[in-house]
Amino acid sequence: MIKQKNEEEIKGKKLHAAIVRQQIEFVKQILAENITLRDKITFNGNTALHVAVGTSSNNREFLENLLNLATKDNQQSLDMRNSEGSTLLHVAAIVGNTEATKKLVQHHGCNYMLFEKDNEGQTPLDRAVLNMQTHTSIYLLDKYLNSPNVEKLDMFDSTEIVVNAISSKDYDSACKMAEFIKDPDTVLMAVAQNFPQNVNKIERHMMLLFAHVPVTSFNNYL
Repeated sequence: MIKQKNEEEIKGKKLHAAIVRQQIEFVKQILAENITLRDKITFNGNTALHVAVGTSSNNREFLENLLNLATKDNQQSLDMRNSEGSTLLHVAAIVGNTEATKKLVQHHGCNYMLFEKDNEGQTPLDRAVLNMQTHTSIYLLDKYLNSPNVEKLDMFDSTEIVVNAISSKDYDSACKMAEFIKDPDTVLMAVAQNFPQNVNKIERHMMLLFAHVPVTSFNNYL
C-alpha cells in the first residue's frame, strides 16, 4: 500500500515537471503509466491541467494538446476542482493567464466555467479582479456581456479594475470598464494621484472615461 502510494507520488511529480516544462511527448509517456490529467498532483489538490493553465501563458498549442488529451474518447468533462474549489478557469484568471483563459472559454468542454463559483463563492471574473489581472478581467467581462446568463451583471463593480488600470497607465482598459464603476470617488482619487503633468492624448482618454461622473464629485479633491 505504501509502495503504491510512493509510486503514485513519483508519477505525479514527473507529470508536474513535464507540464511545467511543456514537454507534451513526455506527458503522453507518463499518462501511459496509469495516471491521468485529472489526478491531483499538488498538495492543494491541483490536477495537471490546473498546473498547465497556471504556467503555460506563452504556449497555447501545448494547452490545446492537453485539453484534447483530457477529453478524447468521450471521457468525462473537465469540471475538476482543487481543494479551494477552483476550476481550470479560476486558476487561469487568478494568475492572469489570458491566453489560457481564452482557450478555455472557447473550448467546447469548458465554456460553462464562466459562471462557476469556488468555495468562497467567487467566479473566475471575481478572481481576476481580486488579483488585479486587468486584461484577463476585461476579456472575461466581455464574455459575460455576450452570454445569455447575465442576470447578475448589474451588480458587477469595475472600480478595482479601473483603479488598477489607471495606476498601471493602461487608460484604454480603464475606458472599457468605465460603464461598470460603482464607486466614482475612489476612481477619481486614483486619477488625482496618477494624472501626469504633461497631458495630450492621455487627457482626452481621461475626459472620455469620466464624462459620466458628476462634477460635484470633484469637490472632495479641491
